[in-house]
Amino acid sequence: MRTPGFRLRPPLRPAAPPRITLNLPRLAWELVDQRRSWLTDSELHRMFVHLGIGEYGQVIKAVLEINERIGLPLPPRLVDQVLVWVDGYSSHTDYRHLRELVMMAALG
Repeated sequence: MRTPGFRLRPPLRPAAPPRITLNLPRLAWELVDQRRSWLTDSELHRMFVHLGIGEYGQVIKAVLEINERIGLPLPPRLVDQVLVWVDGYSSHTDYRHLRELVMMAALG
């Protein structure tokens, strides 16, 4: 017998982790924009060449390496997106190095 006004609630389920849709060209451009003032003219030129020919992974890796040099944190939203990109290379020989660069970029 149910008490008047009493309703059974559905069981609680853990929230699904947020899905990050990765737009690689946009991510690469945003990273360059974030670090533009710290890039030398030569580095900036190289970034634009790689962006222009669609080598977004090269741009992301280069920005992470430059970020290691300057030691400033990236915005968490960008760090999350870069982690998604890096995790796609989990079997690659550079995976650990890229992961370390992302962690350094997160902390600054």
